[in-house]
Amino acid sequence: MLKLLIVPINLIFFVGLTTFLSSDLEIQQDAPDRIPTQGSCEVTLTVKKGRVSGFAKLQHAFPEGIEVEALETAGATFTYSDQKMKWIWMALPAEESFQVKYKLTVTDASITEVELGGAFSFLEENNRKSYFIQSKMLQVGAAPVEEVKKPVVATKRTVTDEGNGNYLVQVDLTRENVVGFAKVQEYIPEGATATSVNEKESVFSVVNNKVKFVWMNLPAEDQFSVSYRIDMNGGTLDESLLTGEFAYVHDGQTMKASILAEGVQLAENSIDSEETSSEKESDVATTTAEEIPTPQVEEEALAVVTPAKEEESAVEETSEPADEEPEETKSAEPVSVKPTPREVVPSKKITTVPVANTGINYRVQLVAGHNNVDQAYFASQYSYSGSFIVENHEGWMKYTTGDYPMYSDARNGREDIKSSYSFPGPFVVAYNNGERITVQEALMITNQKWVQ
Repeated sequence: MLKLLIVPINLIFFVGLTTFLSSDLEIQQDAPDRIPTQGSCEVTLTVKKGRVSGFAKLQHAFPEGIEVEALETAGATFTYSDQKMKWIWMALPAEESFQVKYKLTVTDASITEVELGGAFSFLEENNRKSYFIQSKMLQVGAAPVEEVKKPVVATKRTVTDEGNGNYLVQVDLTRENVVGFAKVQEYIPEGATATSVNEKESVFSVVNNKVKFVWMNLPAEDQFSVSYRIDMNGGTLDESLLTGEFAYVHDGQTMKASILAEGVQLAENSIDSEETSSEKESDVATTTAEEIPTPQVEEEALAVVTPAKEEESAVEETSEPADEEPEETKSAEPVSVKPTPREVVPSKKITTVPVANTGINYRVQLVAGHNNVDQAYFASQYSYSGSFIVENHEGWMKYTTGDYPMYSDARNGREDIKSSYSFPGPFVVAYNNGERITVQEALMITNQKWVQ
């Protein structure tokens, strides 16, 4: 007897649920997240009516201090009275999907948020049904300013002599309020080679006696280490020749902290291990944002090439390596874009000018050499009469042109120069607040894609 009672009850519930869901009704609300104090915005409601037809009504109540004006009614009769918005259709539009749109204005300066939403009522099989639009809070007024916490960074380098000219270098990092892109950069002596030991989720590379660990996003831990091995090829490492820095981006600015040495620790099997059994404690470098100066680009200072006569000397185009082009897949054929070089300022000699760019920007490097040449040289050698900038970087005079916030635009500028002039191989270079970095690092910082 009990089973006979249960089945009809479940059947009734199922039939009722199916009747409600058979309408396939869906209403989507589109509105901004925030407007100014006493500001206005447009709200769009997209109704996908499914099998609903005939009479329908959409309504929503607003607090005092809110005015509503209909912009698109889709055939409905619109009223706004006693702070209640109503849309009434005697017969819904024939289209499967339609929109209504209204303008909301906040007239009361004390209102900080408004709830958007509403109830859509209709008849189905002579039964009244209601569909409740998912509510959304519209914020009113300026967004609260989040306090930017000062970064604190601690660095330490430990060097262990492993014997036979091999040295293990470990860099310990401690950070607070530092996230996102960062890199450890270490300079090793000429003639030495380096290999990775512990990369700690970074991209490791060695170029021109420069060891790099690059993170697109720093590890989750507040304290972590990276390490690498130096092979002096039978020689002895002078630890004073090791220099390095930890660079990161904070509040849109590049910050740097020097990596301090702890001292060479000899391995237990070293002949000098007994003399150095007590470890030497050294201070850890702690740097806050206030103590880190804005990056000064001294050896990469930008200079303007003038049309004045200089000593007759050729540019060595092929000796300086290009640090462009990450290995990625080829994209669609680009549209050629003319580069926009900076204006040449007449002068008797190269003059350093302040770096104007902030953040990431790209340029096209034309050639590089060890001597300073003028515009006449470029006109005669490459039929190039455009303006350009020369920078002194790692012992090279590097000649660049253009100024692009997007890598794809710089790439197009490079291709235009390739097709228009006789330079042996122009390529894209990148800068962060005026300091030259690799294109790969710039792409990682800005989350841009590489284009071949």
